[in-house]
Amino acid sequence: MKKGLKIVDGFYVNLENLCSAIFEERTIQLLFVGEELLDICIAGTPYAPGQEVEINEFRRIEREVKTYLEI
Repeated sequence: MKKGLKIVDGFYVNLENLCSAIFEERTIQLLFVGEELLDICIAGTPYAPGQEVEINEFRRIEREVKTYLEI
């Protein structure tokens, strides 16, 4: 199983440190060990803080996180 997750070019996260994830229609919030948060949103989402990604990358990240967490 993949343990590294590419967010954008040059920015990867270690899924072994992932504690939980919150999935919404246009955003994903990842909580890691040490209470570090990563917010990911679809580019152009109003009022959404965090790393913006294109919709196809957003769906890929969502799918990979759900697979890792066995959701």
